[in-house]
Amino acid sequence: MQACTTGCGNHDPETDTVKINIPENLEPEPMQQPTPEELEAEEKQRQKEMHSQWHAKEEMDKKEAEQRRREAEMEKARIQKEEEKQRAEEQRRKMQAEQERRAAAEAEARRQEEAERLQREQTQKSISTWLTQNGYSGDVNTPKKTYLKTKYPINTAAKQGNIAITEMLIEEGAISTQPDSRGRTAYDVAGRKNTNGSHNAVLEVLKRQGGNAR
Repeated sequence: MQACTTGCGNHDPETDTVKINIPENLEPEPMQQPTPEELEAEEKQRQKEMHSQWHAKEEMDKKEAEQRRREAEMEKARIQKEEEKQRAEEQRRKMQAEQERRAAAEAEARRQEEAERLQREQTQKSISTWLTQNGYSGDVNTPKKTYLKTKYPINTAAKQGNIAITEMLIEEGAISTQPDSRGRTAYDVAGRKNTNGSHNAVLEVLKRQGGNAR
């Protein structure tokens, strides 16, 4: 009940009250069961939702599989690139090592050539000095003639027992079996002068060169 507070004037609570009759034993209406069509529609909707979810999961799985495939390919490409880089670096090191080896070999060959050149120059200088000191002029096979005698540098070196000059003369092309005017070779001359082994070393040098042959 609601009373008027303003502008209503005099009122009678008895007559102004609104009465509502509520029936006794009011029971709720029974729930309406879904029809077969509704059930079928609900089933279809449920299956549609399940299919949609399955399809969405399938798409997600495909995307993940594709992502894994791409990552695997990228990793494979990275590994191949790294291996190629390592092979290229190894090849570069090998080429560099080979170049260094060749350069070292060439430098060693030049050093040896220079050493041999200097040795030849020293040998030729020593021979030239010795030839001059012993009255020879010309090369190592040019004889020295005095009256009726003819002898060669190799004979004089053997007579002196000069091992170093004997070896140098032979190295420069002196004929160790060349006889003098008496028919004696350098080996014969050294043998005649050999006293208590004084010329053994020269005889050995001449023997190695075949100077003892007749």
